Amino acid sequence: MANVRSAFPVGNDVGVKFARVDDNQNVRVDVWGIKAGNALYAANLILPHNAPEGAVWMIGSVINSTRKPIWSYKDDARVAAGFDGRAFPYAFDGLSYIVYLTKTADPQVAYVVPLLQILEQKEPQEPIDETIALKVAVAADLNLTPKFSFAEAAWNQILAAEALEANKAAEQAAYQQRADARLAKIGSILARPLVTVPVSGRSISAIPVTGDEWKMLPNRTVVVQGDIDVNETFEAKETFTVVKSAGKAPSRQSVIKVGEAALQVAASKKVELPKPISEKLVRIKGRGFQVPTFGRIEDLQALRAAGLNGGAYRGIQKPAGVFELFEVHHDGLKQVGASDFMVMK
Repeated sequence: MANVRSAFPVGNDVGVKFARVDDNQNVRVDVWGIKAGNALYAANLILPHNAPEGAVWMIGSVINSTRKPIWSYKDDARVAAGFDGRAFPYAFDGLSYIVYLTKTADPQVAYVVPLLQILEQKEPQEPIDETIALKVAVAADLNLTPKFSFAEAAWNQILAAEALEANKAAEQAAYQQRADARLAKIGSILARPLVTVPVSGRSISAIPVTGDEWKMLPNRTVVVQGDIDVNETFEAKETFTVVKSAGKAPSRQSVIKVGEAALQVAASKKVELPKPISEKLVRIKGRGFQVPTFGRIEDLQALRAAGLNGGAYRGIQKPAGVFELFEVHHDGLKQVGASDFMVMK
């Protein structure tokens, strides 16, 4: 063992033992015995005489117990395909491999092949994602970068594109979820019982809101803004009309302070309003809207009486699949012409 100059790192799948020195005029040669199961092999690790101190010993060839050559670097399929770097034994995650490094200023891991596959002369076609994962892991263990083949690079691009699409889909789903939650919140606000308050010698009935809830509501919605006290009673403060226009933040119009004799209405008071029988996805003037759909025109009239307005879209599903679309305004219902919309889903 005193003459051992090389190291033959292996995992738990094979065993190795130094055999002898077999130098020639070109290279130093250390011969190692390999045992894989019940099979015996001999491998040459080689190092040029002029190699710098600390250089890695490369694997040059392998023979079996009958001295039949079963692998050599110069006959390797990867070398025949153009690879001209170094190949050396390496142990990773409990297994034995031959690692192929490019002959460049900054070497890259080009191939990682299980030693058992070389010994058994069986190199099955591995799934690309597995070869990539192994190459990346071994390169990281060596503190180097992987060199991907054309197929591996193309596969990485495909996975990256799929990941991007999946991320977009997830973002769209999250956006739709937020939009649905917002629509549900708006619907719940519009469905609240109206509050009647005295203002300037008269009374106004409008939808009660707190905080910034009014900013969510449709254009021209009349509201009464106030607070909820410790007794869960709505205390009206002022009334105004919500104004919205493209490119501008929501604003308040016709703001009137509520008189001291304002009617107090319990915030928890509920009235039973019609429930939609389905939801339709409708394209209106090129834009998509989620439209709650009911079974009778009287349902829309009840919603309007409860405060739904601002041109909100609502549908009526009639027998034989006939669908009618309406805009709900504070002063009535306006039917949308059949040629001005399309039910998408």
